[in-house]
Amino acid sequence: MTEDLRVGASVVSADGHKLGHLSRFVVTKDATKLTHIVIDTGILRSGEPLGADGILFVRAPPRG
Repeated sequence: MTEDLRVGASVVSADGHKLGHLSRFVVTKDATKLTHIVIDTGILRSGEPLGADGILFVRAPPRG
């Protein structure tokens, strides 16, 4: 199934696990090439987005 990509859309893995929601797109300076899609996994993967008054946690990607 193919869906339109839009900010706020739920993102699930191929095996059906919820990963988070689509947060933003990153494009080249001249806006001709999509380079990244950012998925917000929520604070500590709770499924809840980080609140405006919350603490920002940055997780490094897993190694290996």
